[in-house]
Amino acid sequence: MNIKNDYKKAEKVIKKHSKSFYAAFSTISNLDQRNAIYGIYAFCRYADDIVDESKDITKLEELKNQLDLFIQNKETPNYIFRLLKDISCKYYDENFNYEPYYDMIEGQYFDLDFKEIKDLNQSIWYSTKVASSVGYMLMDILAPNIRDDRKGFVAYHLGIGMQITNILRDIGEDLKRNRVYLPKELMDKYHVTMDDLIHKNINDNFINLFEALAKVAFEHYEKALLSIDVYPKETRIPLKLSLYIYREIINECRNNQYQVFQKRNKVSKKRKLEIIREVLERE
Repeated sequence: MNIKNDYKKAEKVIKKHSKSFYAAFSTISNLDQRNAIYGIYAFCRYADDIVDESKDITKLEELKNQLDLFIQNKETPNYIFRLLKDISCKYYDENFNYEPYYDMIEGQYFDLDFKEIKDLNQSIWYSTKVASSVGYMLMDILAPNIRDDRKGFVAYHLGIGMQITNILRDIGEDLKRNRVYLPKELMDKYHVTMDDLIHKNINDNFINLFEALAKVAFEHYEKALLSIDVYPKETRIPLKLSLYIYREIINECRNNQYQVFQKRNKVSKKRKLEIIREVLERE
């Protein structure tokens, strides 16, 4: 199989499903780095679609088994693993244990057998599985040859900030799948009930709950920014772009009067261009 075609397929996946990430990371001039990002996104997207589209635990188990066999024997049953093999050869050293990939799958198992999120600590745990894990997959691609624990620090906090942003943006969509990722402890604290969510009540209690979680997300974004300069400028800029553009989703929710039940809030092309200009001016 032609690896170039596999990467083109992965690029189509990220371009279709995550315009924000594509807008940020397609600016990287190094083709190998760009392609590696697309390939990793395709792996994560496939795992996510198993849960959200197929709802098939056997497919998720198959993915885990394929990962096992890939690590043991470098078996490549499909284009995702052909890409992972190429990425591994270029960017992962012999000590890389693929734990972030298993973490991603573990997060998907949680979604398939969804249970109530009890408190913020559990939200953080879940966020590290499905989002920080992506940062860990990417950090040696974005900063090859740099051995610094701050790379992981950025991956950890940026993933949590982004996932909590997802939780806030997707409240309505998740309800349709019978999932509520808002921590029960915080719902009780701010007097928001399941009935309120079902009836799409955007009142002061709901807004206070939203803002409490938004504050947590912003705190993690700020922590990521504290160490982001460990990444070389070529990849630091798109990394910052992805952070600022994603963080702006929360402001879009606010601008739309916290309407997260009946619309999907997203950052406009105009605002993205403004953010890009602001980041480049600061760099």
